[in-house]
Amino acid sequence: MIKLLHHLEELTCSSCVNNACNFYLLLKTKDYETQLHNYIPGISFWKKLILDYVLQNDNTGNVKQQMRVLQLSIIDTLNNLFNSQSNCKYKTLCADLIKNPHLEILIKLFDFIKSRFPNYFDAKLKLPNIIVERELSKSVIDKNWLIINNQYYNDLQISLKPFIQLNDCENNKFTDNRITYLNTLATKLKKVLYRYTEKDQLFKELIKTFLVYNYNYPPCYTFITDKMTKRLEEENSLQSKINKLKKYETRIQQLPQCTTEQYSNKYKSLKSNVLKWVQQELKYNVYKMNMVSTPIPNKVDHKPIKHKIKTNLSVPQLACLLRQFIEANVIQGKTKKHTLQMFSQILSSTSSSQVSEKSLYKKYYNIDDNSAQVVKDLILNLYKSFNADSMKK
Repeated sequence: MIKLLHHLEELTCSSCVNNACNFYLLLKTKDYETQLHNYIPGISFWKKLILDYVLQNDNTGNVKQQMRVLQLSIIDTLNNLFNSQSNCKYKTLCADLIKNPHLEILIKLFDFIKSRFPNYFDAKLKLPNIIVERELSKSVIDKNWLIINNQYYNDLQISLKPFIQLNDCENNKFTDNRITYLNTLATKLKKVLYRYTEKDQLFKELIKTFLVYNYNYPPCYTFITDKMTKRLEEENSLQSKINKLKKYETRIQQLPQCTTEQYSNKYKSLKSNVLKWVQQELKYNVYKMNMVSTPIPNKVDHKPIKHKIKTNLSVPQLACLLRQFIEANVIQGKTKKHTLQMFSQILSSTSSSQVSEKSLYKKYYNIDDNSAQVVKDLILNLYKSFNADSMKK
């Protein structure tokens, strides 16, 4: 493994070609083909080194770490080779004999690690550009084909833009997981586009695919909710709209969803967002239905009729009597105001069946002499009456 990494480091250092590079010196020699063969070992050589290393090591953690380092080295070397620019006079010859063979061997080596050692392969590392271009080519949906063969292209182009122009994908970090996700979704979308020609069935299957594979690209959410809104507008009653929304809710809830990958990590699940929209629409339409079916009563202010306790006291006299009871803690309430409010609703005075709470409260703090004397006489008479009853016993 160490030997392999040294080879990759040498290759990285010499990938930027110039007039004094190793490639130039090799090409100057008479037996450069033999030297090139030694300098660029075949894929079988690399595979054997890796297999021997894995078989000779029992430490799984160490093997996984070293395989990740090897994977990173291959990625860096591929990027350096793929992106390097040269003004060398042997540029064409160099590309044919050295650069392209190296690229091919390293790509095969990368694929070998992925297929042969999937447990050691880190699918979250950013892929080299040359592999990204190769893999993304499988995800492209032909724009011209869509225009010619699909009369609904204008409705589809915004939601399918990332698959028509892959460079516009929001996340430029193309990992193996992301590439696999995009390729899988593209394959499913192509099957739907090629199979269905009737508009409603086509959009139904597309929406289902978007939801299942969590294609949470924002315009896709708009595409789905717009289609649902148009279908709801075709219903001729609130009840039919409610029934339609309930069907949407049930069908969406029953759909499985990809949990390992999604289009973008910046947005919530497409399924949860669409389901939330459906439930909000359902709640709103049920509310409208209840408002229509429930008649609004005439707003007539009828005060409840309460049975009043008649007294032979005026409002000032009532206020004076209540004050004696409240101050002596015979009557206890939350507050004086609350207690007076309660008594104003259940007592009537000599002059009126309605005792004003405001008047009662005002007189409570302003007892006139006449009212005080009347209440005093009343209490004394009660006291005398109590004594008389006691004497009889």
